[in-house]
Amino acid sequence: MTLDWLHLFASSVWAGGLLMMLILWRKDREHALRLYPSFSLAALLSILLLVISGVLSVLLFLPDVRYVTETAWGKWSLVKIALVVLVILTAFFIRYTVARKQAASAGNLIRTDTLLMVMIVGIVGIFTYLTPLPANEPLNWHVMGEKIHMTAQISPNAPGVNDFTLKVWLPENLKPKQVVMKLHQEGAGAIAPIEVPLTPYEDQAADESYGMKKYSYKARGPYLPYPGKWKLEIRVLDSNDDETPYEKEIQIY
Repeated sequence: MTLDWLHLFASSVWAGGLLMMLILWRKDREHALRLYPSFSLAALLSILLLVISGVLSVLLFLPDVRYVTETAWGKWSLVKIALVVLVILTAFFIRYTVARKQAASAGNLIRTDTLLMVMIVGIVGIFTYLTPLPANEPLNWHVMGEKIHMTAQISPNAPGVNDFTLKVWLPENLKPKQVVMKLHQEGAGAIAPIEVPLTPYEDQAADESYGMKKYSYKARGPYLPYPGKWKLEIRVLDSNDDETPYEKEIQIY
């Protein structure tokens, strides 16, 4: 709440002062030029406060800064950062033109700065409809093979309790001898993988048989306890003692 208050306070000083300068520049340029040094200092301090509070807010809201590139919220944040950089550059040129008494150029730059401010405020409005965290989506992973097909599903594919489903298609003369599903958390070091206790069930859902016989397994439980990168490992051993391994990396937010 403190960061939010500081951010809104600084943005009010900067945006309100900039609009006042724009109006005064049109109605009373001499008054605007006398006021500009005070506004320039206030705007500089406001921008610094906006940058600091904005960075701290991002670090507070995002458990991992890399999420910035994976959400619409993060991408709009990058656009906002680029506009803020343009605002800082524009402010520098305004100070330069005012010092050189180039009133026409200063007026154009003030209008440009105001346009950038309006664009930033527009992005802030967009933020109210977005979340900084990426959304978890159910996993539906299908692999076709010459002698075996496999489908693995995890729903909702989020930290906590999930439904795990594994379907295996084998030729009529073969049966699964052992089916294993494990979850490895990347960067967990010596921590043992989590084995999902799959149990067979009769799947009545109509789907492709691929000219083979389908075997279905399921489990339900908190086997994805933490967000982060995980490796899903599946091993299918058939009645001929031929083992087929599968691996897939998944990201849980």
